[in-house]
Amino acid sequence: SSAVDATTFADVQKAWLTLKDPDKRGLYDRHLTAVNAKQQVVVSADVELEEMSYEIVEEEYEYAYPCRCGDFYRVTEQDLNGDHESIVLPCG
Repeated sequence: SSAVDATTFADVQKAWLTLKDPDKRGLYDRHLTAVNAKQQVVVSADVELEEMSYEIVEEEYEYAYPCRCGDFYRVTEQDLNGDHESIVLPCG
């Protein structure tokens, strides 16, 4: 319909005016970067227990493995109780 065509044309015209103006384009790019940065990124690793370092904390083993973000995956003996083939650990 002509109403849809007019709306589509208006949207395209607004986008063109934004993208051709360096100041408006910069503002748009910064907004888009901020929106993308807020999206959650899932970080995971498949690690054998033998690959993890450990220390005794309050009379219990605590295992750690470095994450690519610079923090660590951590798990305690209590977390491992049971018959787990795998366990999902958050980074940090």
